[in-house]
Amino acid sequence: MNRTVQSIREFKSNAWASKSSVKRYAKTVNDRISLSEIDLNTQMKLLNSHSKLGKRVLDLGCGTGALTLRLAKSGYEVTGVDISTEMLAELGRRAKKLNVGLVEADLFSLPFSEASFDAAVSRWVLPHFSDWNVAVQQVSRILRPGGVFVFDFPSREHIDHAEHRESLLSKERLGYEHSDDESVDPYFYYGAETMESMAKVLSENGFSLVSRTPYGLFVANSLIFGGLNELESKVKNLIFSLGVRHSKAFRTILNSIEREITPNLDARLVHGSFIVARKS
Repeated sequence: MNRTVQSIREFKSNAWASKSSVKRYAKTVNDRISLSEIDLNTQMKLLNSHSKLGKRVLDLGCGTGALTLRLAKSGYEVTGVDISTEMLAELGRRAKKLNVGLVEADLFSLPFSEASFDAAVSRWVLPHFSDWNVAVQQVSRILRPGGVFVFDFPSREHIDHAEHRESLLSKERLGYEHSDDESVDPYFYYGAETMESMAKVLSENGFSLVSRTPYGLFVANSLIFGGLNELESKVKNLIFSLGVRHSKAFRTILNSIEREITPNLDARLVHGSFIVARKS
């Protein structure tokens, strides 16, 4: 493992170790009405449509359980895996009386036997690691043949196409523009892949690509928000936060656009895609 891969893995794995950081994360992701609710709905719909084997599901990098809890409430027998003790403790408090198992483990070395799950999901996790293919290999090992893996990943086509380069997801801060012997700031690292590179990694690890669903016209879109300065970004965030939190009409319009229009857009125009892959 080269220096860059190791530093990214260590930083990301330890980013949510403290109770205070976990509380902030849970408040943002679990407790606040936001655009992430649209992502949850899309991911659940894809899992329900493509998972045919059974109800045993692994949530890889579950965090405080926004997706884990949704799965359990929908009747899945879900196991949440995370490397953060505090993340799992917070999820445990939220998952009382639900069919949820919690396992503290590294996603690069899952402590489960082969073919022990019917499906796997992951949300906002794999792009944090430059060696995400190792996690895919682990998921392939623990899935039954015919099982599906539903996860999200930013679109390299979108980053390449964006006119603005000042956003967090700029090419200069993404790992794919750096060679193995160059240092990448782990704080800023968030990967992006083309459909071709994504399909290659999946194929090499025993998966076939089932579908790609574009998402994120209003989330981290470098074409729309990439050129905003700090003040403009704060105003944008305030407008979206107030609109999503307080206006039912605002939420309805955004949901309709993300549900009906965004999935049909070219990958260059939106932040990323939900990927459905099936274990051979």
